[in-house]
Amino acid sequence: MRRFAALREALDRAATPEDARAELVTYFRLADAAEAASALRLLTGPRPPRIVAGRELAVWACERAQVPAWLFDRCREVVGDLSETIALVLEAAPRGVDVPLHEWVEERLPALRRMPSAARRERVTSWWRELDRASIDTLNRLLAGTFRPRFPGALALEAFAVATGRAVDAERGRSESDASRRGVGLDASRPGVGPIGTSTPEPPRHVVRAVLLYGHPGRGPTAGYYAEYSFALWQGDQLVPVARTSAGLEEEEIRELDRYIRRNTASRFGPVRAVEPVLVFEIGFDDAERSGRRRSGWTLLGARVVRRRSDLGAGEADRMEALEAAHPEKPKGPPPEPQGDFFQ
Repeated sequence: MRRFAALREALDRAATPEDARAELVTYFRLADAAEAASALRLLTGPRPPRIVAGRELAVWACERAQVPAWLFDRCREVVGDLSETIALVLEAAPRGVDVPLHEWVEERLPALRRMPSAARRERVTSWWRELDRASIDTLNRLLAGTFRPRFPGALALEAFAVATGRAVDAERGRSESDASRRGVGLDASRPGVGPIGTSTPEPPRHVVRAVLLYGHPGRGPTAGYYAEYSFALWQGDQLVPVARTSAGLEEEEIRELDRYIRRNTASRFGPVRAVEPVLVFEIGFDDAERSGRRRSGWTLLGARVVRRRSDLGAGEADRMEALEAAHPEKPKGPPPEPQGDFFQ
């Protein structure tokens, strides 16, 4: 799990598809066959189903960390993500126990679905005590059904082909992974063949004009910079965050924004800096969905920065009503019956 959790964080930091592909190629070159198969299923298949409700995870985390609910809610509002907030408030193990990824998705998580709530609580909190921070974050997303790759699944299939010399087309990705789990047609230790290559990012399906609200510290190569950003839309007379991303920005643009945030900090929330809400950006995204994790009630999927709109003032940013009108809430059917396979 530890290596896959590190991959997920690296993909979140990747500024371009080429950066993401390079991270994926490295990952698949190091992963064994069972781990590679499980990773492919997570990166290319449908989003895994929810096992534990987010509100339950929040309550368990508050109890485990001895944090009052109001303080946890304030932290989540600033961080903008439930899974990451839990990982930050818990006291993670420095290195943690490293259980293989395929054991999580084939054994541990499916078994959890069949447990009563009290037993699930005991099992999850015991896992939290054993894991490092990145693994806790990834586990929370798998539990809450919010795990989603930032880049298209085709990128993972392409990287797998480069790393192993074995092509897997998108239509056969799931069946290929299933076969490999049973010990068939998958050798992730083979050296890669051919150059990584380049591709043109797909244009976003939707674009909104949003205001820069918070700067978050970067990680890995961007550590030391404010390299992730929360963007907000108007809801009534308030700006509410709908996306956190740095995707789409070049290195020099990140440095420029880092300088701006440091010079124009209005307030601080731990490592996060709030800035005066004056800069407007066009934020592209692939879809939007309802989210109880954000104060706005929405989150933008596949969000990336398109460009800065220096010709617009903050008052000219888009409103939540426009987003809601363009993405009406879908009717919810009955919940699926629990299955033995985590991916079903």
